[in-house]
Amino acid sequence: EYAFLERMAYSDGLTMLSNRAMADAMLEEIDNAPFDYCIISMDINGLKKVNDELGHESGDKLLKKVSFVVAETFGKKGVICRVGGDELLGIIENAERVDVDTLIHNMTIRVNAINSGEDPINYSISYGVAYRHDCPGEDSHAVYMLADRRMYEFKRQYYKNLMRD
Repeated sequence: EYAFLERMAYSDGLTMLSNRAMADAMLEEIDNAPFDYCIISMDINGLKKVNDELGHESGDKLLKKVSFVVAETFGKKGVICRVGGDELLGIIENAERVDVDTLIHNMTIRVNAINSGEDPINYSISYGVAYRHDCPGEDSHAVYMLADRRMYEFKRQYYKNLMRD
């Protein structure tokens, strides 16, 4: 019964990812860790448009498919949490032991591969990456905010490039 309640408290019912409460607990925990860590701020592109044009069921489909691919890509190398509507957070402890660039590259390829000519939904994700060593003397919140700023810059470039096409 306790395990069930704990799972309910720390997991997102739609995507089955860890939720914001778990992310907050992990961010607090890694503040005292002796290792370098990596925080990845992710935002699923186009959710509002999908919800508005195709309905919330399609929006849920977008969230579930992308969340599954991201979680599967990171596997046991990191924890992926849904922290908001279309916002995901990745936390990788002992980042020096993980090739984060390769994980991000594989995630992007796998998310883009979901797209098909039959499905009107465009699956894509924006992300920003920051390490503890990027913010010397700061806490995990500062690292998260840096990752978030980098994600929004990526997102601006993504939509700028879409407008050119």
